[in-house]
Parts: sequence; structure tokens; C-alpha cells
Amino acid sequence: MDVARKKQHLLQQAVQLIGRDGLSESLGVTQTTLDAWVHGSAVMPDRKFVALAAALAEFAERSRKS
Repeated sequence: MDVARKKQHLLQQAVQLIGRDGLSESLGVTQTTLDAWVHGSAVMPDRKFVALAAALAEFAERSRKS
């Protein structure tokens, strides 16, 4: 699996966990941009991959506390 597909797969999982609205807000992008990344019509830039990791870490921390 190439890097772009791995990012896409991670994004799909993040949308399921965090939700489309919350994830687009966390990444600082429009839902249209997020959808393009999720569906593979555009590739998420590496700088946003770091933001994705932070959003997932924050989600995990909140889940642990509840």
C-alpha cells in the first residue's frame, strides 16, 4: 500500500471515530477538502498528517477519561 492510500485509510478511520465535522475543524480544512482526501480525489499534505495524528491523540485521551 502506498503512502497516499495509507493516509486515505487513516482519514477514513478518523472520520468514523471523530466525525466529519470535528475532523475537518481539527485539521483546519473545509469539509469539501476533507471529503476529497477521504475519497482519494486529492492527497492530504504531510503537514496535515501531523494535525491528523494530534486529532487522533486528543480523541484517544478524551476516550480514556470517559
